[in-house]
Amino acid sequence: MDPITTLVLTLCIVAVGFYVLFLVVRAAILSALRQHAEEQSAPADATSHAGRPSDR
Repeated sequence: MDPITTLVLTLCIVAVGFYVLFLVVRAAILSALRQHAEEQSAPADATSHAGRPSDR
């Protein structure tokens, strides 16, 4: 095979690998952001007075 063809093929394979890595990282970040947003919007029933002494 021609050296230029080998170089182009190698660069294409590397580019596809980085694109797949980008997609995986993006999905992980979006998942973490959604989970954080759900935790922030959940009602804070028992955790709102977690460190405070009781008024009894």
